[in-house]
Amino acid sequence: MDVAEAFASESGGAHAHIIGHDTRTNKGIQAVTSLYDPERMASYQEYYAQINPRINWIKALTPGRFVFSRQVFQLDELFASEFYNDWMRPQKLSHRGGGVVLFNDPERLIFLGADVPDKQGDDLDPAWEGLLTPLIGSLQQALEISRSLDGLRIERMLTDDEFNSGAAVFAVSDDRRLLFANRAARLILTQGLLFCENNAGQVRLRDGCHIEGKPDRATRIRAGNHQWIMRCVDFTPSVLGFSPFGTLLNVDRRSKLIIVSEARHHIPSVQDLGLSGSEYAVVMALGNGKTPQEIADERATSVNTVRNQIKSAMSKTETHRQVDLVLAVKSATEEAPPGIVDL
Repeated sequence: MDVAEAFASESGGAHAHIIGHDTRTNKGIQAVTSLYDPERMASYQEYYAQINPRINWIKALTPGRFVFSRQVFQLDELFASEFYNDWMRPQKLSHRGGGVVLFNDPERLIFLGADVPDKQGDDLDPAWEGLLTPLIGSLQQALEISRSLDGLRIERMLTDDEFNSGAAVFAVSDDRRLLFANRAARLILTQGLLFCENNAGQVRLRDGCHIEGKPDRATRIRAGNHQWIMRCVDFTPSVLGFSPFGTLLNVDRRSKLIIVSEARHHIPSVQDLGLSGSEYAVVMALGNGKTPQEIADERATSVNTVRNQIKSAMSKTETHRQVDLVLAVKSATEEAPPGIVDL
């Protein structure tokens, strides 16, 4: 039995819910509910969460304090709303009930509350308050511990020798909505490094970043004088079975975990490599599939000269095979077109 079901059972029939709301995008995040019609909850997730007038009143509440709905909601406005007439009334839910804000920051709101069926009138309100109030402190503490531990667990899911302990971790839904960002990830967003968010709360690689390779494996990203390593992994949050994804957010859509760490090793530029003009031209010709003899013929020089230039370039780039030499030089010279990279 989950939390909402336990509260509904012990309260005598209150429609209990733990609902999240993304305050940046004004999008509802369906969490855990009990006794609501599943189709109605699906419609809430898709549409009614965005026009729920109760959210604005809930935002202003002090976290950790139980309030009755009748004390908070402006009933005339509620009764005139589409939300009440098209979503609450068909379920025969009254304006009674109440709840508590468990968590509220500039980005996300978590509210534990209950709606009361019309037929139960005011009788259920005292029972609901008496049941919930003594548990508020413990629920808040459990939520905070869960968020902290799960954040650490998420950070470690992709960590290996390429990534340091200060790596930035993002979880992004298939519609690019940000589900989770640790402290390092938040710093990247705040400073406008690598990623940015649009008005809909969607995360994108910012203009001017150059990505080398495909985002579905470990790749390097360059932006000005900064270099990062990025790795993306597909996952479905709800299968993890822990908040802030599974029980708390109930996200069943395909999503991505993205981990980003500053590159430990400097990515050299052409100037850093120290190649001469002739050496650079020979290496680029190798990259185009030319043999040393063909390069010598084109450059009107001996094949031994070309081979010596290749050996010199290998020494300067600390490579031991021609293919590695070509990759090293191209890595320092070729950049992907600037713009948005499809993650």
